[in-house]
Amino acid sequence: MTLYAEFALPPDILPFGSVLAAAPEVRIELVRVIPTKPDVFPYFRVTGADEDAVVDVLATHDAFEGVDVLGPDGDGTLFRSRWSAAGDELLTGFARLDVALLSATGTPDGWTFKCRAPTREGLSAFQAYCGDHDVPLTLRQLRRLDGTEPRPEGLTEAQRETLLLAFHRGYFDIPRRASLDSLADEFDISRQAVADRLRRGCRNLVRRTLVEQ
Repeated sequence: MTLYAEFALPPDILPFGSVLAAAPEVRIELVRVIPTKPDVFPYFRVTGADEDAVVDVLATHDAFEGVDVLGPDGDGTLFRSRWSAAGDELLTGFARLDVALLSATGTPDGWTFKCRAPTREGLSAFQAYCGDHDVPLTLRQLRRLDGTEPRPEGLTEAQRETLLLAFHRGYFDIPRRASLDSLADEFDISRQAVADRLRRGCRNLVRRTLVEQ
């Protein structure tokens, strides 16, 4: 079951934030995926901004070892960048996990990332990775590539978030690597509230995936 997902992110989530803030008509498109290297998108296209200003701004950022102007490309300018070891964790995550980044477009209002994942588990692992690295993803769209909507899990957003965090923190491991108290601290809610979310979430998952098949 290959899934298509579309995420929204704030404009400053990538080291292009200063460029996007320069003018309301600025648009950046990351192009040419290279998933085996840290610089997942060495090429990017900018419209609505002066090319020299783009180079000057990005040359001072720790995430880049260099930025070159390649020339006009459509109604914008194509650039090539060399990411340093201080490059962005979000893009590095695409190289490490089983999620393909199809496109990424940034405007002053924020970024839109379009992705493909072979399984729901792979997509969930990517979302957990982003949560661990303080990347604020907002899921806008999720569907199978055949155009149908994936079967609902029957979970509320709070239940799903709590189950995922509990799984990745090792709450379900034997021996258990996380406690209700530690999960409650991360959510800043009571121990009982976490227990209720886990119990109701597990019940909904069993009912929807095993009972109602």
